[in-house]
Amino acid sequence: MTIANATQTACPATGVWAPCNVFDRLDRAGLAPRHDSTTVTEAPLTPAGTQILVGNAKLELYVYPDVRSREREQGKLDKSKYVSFDAPTMQSQPTLIYNSNLIAILLSRNDHLRERVSDAITAGPPQAPSQPTKP
Repeated sequence: MTIANATQTACPATGVWAPCNVFDRLDRAGLAPRHDSTTVTEAPLTPAGTQILVGNAKLELYVYPDVRSREREQGKLDKSKYVSFDAPTMQSQPTLIYNSNLIAILLSRNDHLRERVSDAITAGPPQAPSQPTKP
């Protein structure tokens, strides 16, 4: 499902992130995300990313099939180029946010926005409904 379809149909809660889940989570957090058709890249990450606009900021999303794949790719990033999502700062470096199978890069110097976006993402992906157990 693409982000564009997120507002037209329900985005499934599968226990892993999809771009539409991030969009929905930011929307429910009152951040008024806007769709952006721009495909983004961030070397050395291999998947093409999706971009969401949040206020005056850009949020790049890189979704992986699983946590292990995300961790492997994240380990390749030059950590000196990013600010951790939990570090208060007004530096101009992008903010690196990660959770489960998602790497997100927020391009904003606004600490309040950084906190709100990181809180929405680090809360975890929407969980799949549990299946009732058979007696």
